[in-house]
Amino acid sequence: MRPDNAPPTNTLLNQLRQRKTYLTSAEVTILLGKSRNALCRWVRIGIIPAFKFGKDYRFDPVALAGWIEAHQM
Repeated sequence: MRPDNAPPTNTLLNQLRQRKTYLTSAEVTILLGKSRNALCRWVRIGIIPAFKFGKDYRFDPVALAGWIEAHQM
């Protein structure tokens, strides 16, 4: 479910698909309205696509847009 203060999904998906840089865990927690612990758990068990970058995760914006669209977030 999308938080009430989140932008409309179609605009968000378009912005993600046009983005040229990877997103940080902090950015994705805000976008999805989830805690960092929940997000990291989702990455570890393969629910959401990401890759390890040092001690943090990075998220491909195009892959994340596809994931949000597929999961109706």
